[in-house]
Amino acid sequence: MTTLNISLPEDMKTWINQRIVSGDYSNASEYIQSLISRDYLQQRLAEPPPDEFANMSEAEVMQMVREEIQAYRTGKA
Repeated sequence: MTTLNISLPEDMKTWINQRIVSGDYSNASEYIQSLISRDYLQQRLAEPPPDEFANMSEAEVMQMVREEIQAYRTGKA
């Protein structure tokens, strides 16, 4: 893992703290990672699928997607 320092308006910091207090996230890093992961996946889903999917079954494609998500979450993507 690496560290990234960011500046936020006070209202965003308050919102993050509310999400932590509610128990949805354990800390600010977890919340920000969740947002970035969702954005990353949204972008990936918006891209046209590569030609390699043309000859794959739905189950094979879903397995590939699950593996990519897991790799991204563990920092191996």
